[in-house]
Amino acid sequence: MVVTTTTASALAAGSALSGFSGSERSDALFVLSALAGVMMIAAGVLRLGRFTRFVSVSVLTGFLTGVALNIVLGQLGDLLGSPEKAARRWRRPGTSSLTRARCR
Repeated sequence: MVVTTTTASALAAGSALSGFSGSERSDALFVLSALAGVMMIAAGVLRLGRFTRFVSVSVLTGFLTGVALNIVLGQLGDLLGSPEKAARRWRRPGTSSLTRARCR
């Protein structure tokens, strides 16, 4: 499996659209795609691509490793056959042990 920045975009889009019902999802996907296109055109016109050279390889490696872990952990519940609620528990704010430790 290859994990690239396209995978990160798909993961972000999927999580952004997860709150919409099936009938609203296609409209929300259209709006999300249009907004992303407008932002990319604006970044191209403003020539913001030149700033990508300041992002180090180690930062990109860490980002893509985090994306890969998110994908693997998202599928772990299905692999082990746990219920849907328990499989997504680690992603909800306030349910991880690190978050609970910081809130106390």
